[in-house]
Parts: sequence; C-alpha cells; structure tokens
Amino acid sequence: MTPDDQPFRDAVREHLEFGSRVAQQNSRATTDDELHPLRDVPLWTWNEPDPAS
Repeated sequence: MTPDDQPFRDAVREHLEFGSRVAQQNSRATTDDELHPLRDVPLWTWNEPDPAS
C-alpha cells in the first residue's frame, strides 16, 4: 500500500466522506431519533479477499 495505490486512496476517500456525512447528520440532530443509526465504525478494506483463503 502506497499513497499512489488507487484502491487505497479510494477507500480512504470513501471512509472520510462517509464519516463526514454521519458527523453532519449527528451534529444537526435535535433528538436521538435524528441521529445516524450506525453506532459502530465499520471496517473498510481496499484489498480484495484472496479467493484461496
């Protein structure tokens, strides 16, 4: 994995965009019902699973 590794860069960008959307929704919430339903940070990967595993 290097900074010029496109799958890595895409995964980082997607993770940041997702986290930003959750943070924006939660910062605007005035009730618990308006909070984003996700309570655990998901695990992202940029490597495809090895079919032999």
